[in-house]
Amino acid sequence: MSNIAQCKDFSERVDLCESLHMYLKPIARINISVPIPPTMRVAGATMSTWEIMDKIRELILPDEFVFLRLLKTAGELYRFEGELESKVAARSCLTRLDNTLIRIESTGHEFRLRAADAKLPYPTRTEWETFFRESKSMNETKPGERADTVHIEGLPIRWFQAKQNPMQAVQVAAAAIGPSGLSLSAPTPNVDDKENKPSLEVLQQVFSTFGEIRCCDIPSLDPFRISQITLGAAASPVQDTTFDAYIQYSEYIGFVKAMDACRNMKLMLIDDTNAAYTANI
Repeated sequence: MSNIAQCKDFSERVDLCESLHMYLKPIARINISVPIPPTMRVAGATMSTWEIMDKIRELILPDEFVFLRLLKTAGELYRFEGELESKVAARSCLTRLDNTLIRIESTGHEFRLRAADAKLPYPTRTEWETFFRESKSMNETKPGERADTVHIEGLPIRWFQAKQNPMQAVQVAAAAIGPSGLSLSAPTPNVDDKENKPSLEVLQQVFSTFGEIRCCDIPSLDPFRISQITLGAAASPVQDTTFDAYIQYSEYIGFVKAMDACRNMKLMLIDDTNAAYTANI
């Protein structure tokens, strides 16, 4: 499943690396609960979640959800999670949804909605400081044994690929054709290797916004680690579209800035046609 979605509203973007057209965008997510009255909590009784979701969608028009999904179904309530294009839209939808009555035709009953901002899981400063302080095997004077490394998942590979300059493209084409004018059967070295692979240099360029970087690591670039991960597993015909990365900052302040900046945010790219895309990281 792709991690990338088209973005219609990029008014709330925050600069990350403007030279590469990369930004951060707030995640605008809300929770909607439908409490079930005690009189309806009959064993085996159910309601159509699709009908409830359709009612919720109608209430927020002309706004639309990026997605709306069922989080929990129990005897006492149904809970949904929805994402909007912006924080402004989310606040407006909360006003329209919270404490509003909806009538479900399949049951003939009315239900009062409750809506609130969703709380997204993310490490707090207290949590990481407590972890390193209480870990007896850690030495805060050594890099990697203190709070200095950010682990990011779900980075789109294509956004972090090294750009080939025009002269390199000409050289690659010439090498592929050969002196006889016929296409060579052997692939040009290092050309295929760079396809569908992220660049450490681009990664460092983007995240050095927060401070000096000591080192970066992309596990998928290491053939040995890839072979260890896939050892004994069936080969997947689906090509990876995202990658994980570890970014180690030289100073604690760089780590803190990166963690704070990425809290409850998505990565956003604006391409050459001014179309915007987001990725959950």
